[in-house]
Amino acid sequence: MIELPDHRLQYQPGGDGLVIAFDNAARPVEEAFKGRKTWGESFYLSEGHSLLGVIARKTDWYRDPELIRELEKLKGFFASFRNVVMTGGSMGGFAAGAFAPLAPGCTVIALSPQSTLDCRLVPWETRYKEGRAQNWKLPYGDAAAGLGATRRAYIVYDSLDSLDRRHAARITENETVIHFRIPAGGHGVSPALAQMGLLKDLTRDMITGAANSAAFRRSARLRKTALQYHRVLANHAIAQKRYKLAESICDKAMPRFPKSDLSEIKRRAAALMGGVLGSQTKNSPQQAGPKKMPNEKAHRFDHRFPDLKRNIFIVTYGRTGSTLLQNLLMTIPDCHMRGENHNIIESIWHSAMRCRMAKSVWGKEEVSSSHPWYGSDQMRPVFFAQGMIDSFVNNVLCPPRDARYFGFKEIRYNALGDQLPEVLDFMRFHFKDALFIFNTRNLDDVANSAWWKNWNREDVVSLVQGMDRRFAEYHAAHPEFTEMLAYENFSSDPLALKPLFEKLGEPFDEARIKSVLSNRLKH
Repeated sequence: MIELPDHRLQYQPGGDGLVIAFDNAARPVEEAFKGRKTWGESFYLSEGHSLLGVIARKTDWYRDPELIRELEKLKGFFASFRNVVMTGGSMGGFAAGAFAPLAPGCTVIALSPQSTLDCRLVPWETRYKEGRAQNWKLPYGDAAAGLGATRRAYIVYDSLDSLDRRHAARITENETVIHFRIPAGGHGVSPALAQMGLLKDLTRDMITGAANSAAFRRSARLRKTALQYHRVLANHAIAQKRYKLAESICDKAMPRFPKSDLSEIKRRAAALMGGVLGSQTKNSPQQAGPKKMPNEKAHRFDHRFPDLKRNIFIVTYGRTGSTLLQNLLMTIPDCHMRGENHNIIESIWHSAMRCRMAKSVWGKEEVSSSHPWYGSDQMRPVFFAQGMIDSFVNNVLCPPRDARYFGFKEIRYNALGDQLPEVLDFMRFHFKDALFIFNTRNLDDVANSAWWKNWNREDVVSLVQGMDRRFAEYHAAHPEFTEMLAYENFSSDPLALKPLFEKLGEPFDEARIKSVLSNRLKH
């Protein structure tokens, strides 16, 4: 075993064939680094292969000089095996192709790989911000080039995923590089293959070289029997804003998969469609009567808070005047904005995602009581998440029954990094017509404040610039339920808040706002 600061190489001996398995990008986020098993460990060892796991502490796409040096030292070790297979999914699929020259003549099995995240080669790739920010001048940075060293390579991907398809297009298909396309198989494709009952047999055939395109195309027709196919197809329809089609896909599949998350996907499609229709109605010249909120669909909060119009969240970092903004919002009648809570919502989101992952990976079908994931098919991730949110509202925020608005401000979202949009989407789904107010402040003023005195200035600058970028990107993508407010503006000019009050449909009480601004906060 070789321990590095950000990676670990763990070897388990077996037969004269070596499988080198690279972690995907989800594992560093969802599983502890210490004690993490190699991707596919139980299968490869049961098949009699020797196994080398490349374990990642973070999603760096293996752009680590120390790791590269250690892998290069192992070239002689790789050459001692009769057959070498490099494999992985997504980030791991990239690595399998990129590092193939370290074992010339090897086999590569790459599931939904990125060919590279070097913006000079793939300027159209908009995902994986952390990966794109790595040093792509290091060697082994292009899987499309690395695959030239293989005896054979299998590239398995969802041909409906436009970005995965573009990466695959950079990898020339020929006699030794074979593309296996699974329309609506989803990014990663292994869950779909497992649900189709193909994953193990296909992997065996790819290792031995027996897999071929014609047989795979026939087998791929089974994808329609897999939950993952219907889930991906519905989400694809939502991404194209074809919400009725998404609902129809879910309706047709739910009788076959009654315990799945298809009902959650259908609900999301209905909510999005309701927002679109509400917006169209609001902008229609034939509309009469008072202006309505963008989404007036019934929400489970309505029973406890019958007057609730929407939830409001101040999203920021330390020393941006968020406490002042919190008090300014409470000039709105019956608006109850709570202070910080140590980012409890992050823990709720992580727990909900772990439940969802357990259900989608291990709970696809009923298993016997001797199975380590017995009962996972009974998990209800959506209701679990709703229960945590409801408890958070009832026991942490504690708004009064007559609240017209309630929410909180939080300064610790920086811990989420590029996962912030996912958490905001989660909140948007579970709260009522959530409005996010991104609160920013001049970089120098933030860095010079006492709050950050124990931090290196470079770290503060990096944090603030990163969060401001994430705020701006999310606002640009979702202007209908976000607002950008800079401390320099609202702290000196009450009228800077007027667009926010108009968005809420609330009267702008300039006198009350000036009164709040005149009171100096003591913290």
